[in-house]
Amino acid sequence: MEPSVDEPAPVIPPEPNSAPAVESRASQLRRQRRQRRVERYNEVMRLYKEGHSQKSISRMLGIERKTVRRFLRSGQFPERGKPKRKPGHVEQFREYLEQRWKQGCHNATQLWREIRNRGYSGGRGMVGRMVSSFRAPGTKYFRHAAAEPRSRRVTSSPRQIACLLVRRPERVSRPEQEFLTALKRNNPVIDVLHEIVQDFSTMMRGRNLDQLRHWMHRATATGIPALKSFVAGLRRDQAAVNAAFSSQWSSGQVEGQIHRLKLIKRQMYGRAGFALLRRRVLPFVADEERRAP
Repeated sequence: MEPSVDEPAPVIPPEPNSAPAVESRASQLRRQRRQRRVERYNEVMRLYKEGHSQKSISRMLGIERKTVRRFLRSGQFPERGKPKRKPGHVEQFREYLEQRWKQGCHNATQLWREIRNRGYSGGRGMVGRMVSSFRAPGTKYFRHAAAEPRSRRVTSSPRQIACLLVRRPERVSRPEQEFLTALKRNNPVIDVLHEIVQDFSTMMRGRNLDQLRHWMHRATATGIPALKSFVAGLRRDQAAVNAAFSSQWSSGQVEGQIHRLKLIKRQMYGRAGFALLRRRVLPFVADEERRAP
């Protein structure tokens, strides 16, 4: 059944409140959305005056029939009401909590138990936050320690500290430098370790083989177990270490190809066989063999 409409004029109603001189982004979006709703309302009213049914208007404009029906029954553009803010569940017991607080009960757990018997179904945390607001400054129940913001303790893992020790000084940010300084002040071993690590890094980048023996002696003399173990490993493979300092060649390409082969092999676990693996690893060789007579 079509509702009766008294020929309302499709005019754009003004904004409920005048826009401020400097409109915020949220206000602009609200105004644009309202403008689109107004235009849709005017279009519905125009089509209805031309004799179209609710069903045809809904189909032509791509909106729900209940929206069309609501526009026609309203008689004017229906403004959206502001949502009502519902107080928190614990707010219903504020008066009782304040009364008990004045009577001398300052235990949040006890107050929580009491209002639970009165119908409160929330947790103790909400009650604790409300009770903490009763500790006004100037009263004997005010706690300065609780009012002050707690400083966040910043910690770093051993891996992060190790990366910081081997990083080039120019790539260390100011907060990291401050953290490293505090770390050295609290632990003198870190200061020695940082110096030894930086010397080795500089020596390795400069390929200075002549200083390697002196550096190994210094590292062993520090008495740090990790450095002593590292130097022992260098001495066990002295020939390879000397080649790394003196030769321009690197095994990085070989290691990269090995990693690529293992990655492809693990991707194919349970699928196909060696022929496909060989095809993926050596595609050009496989094509040559296929074209060979």
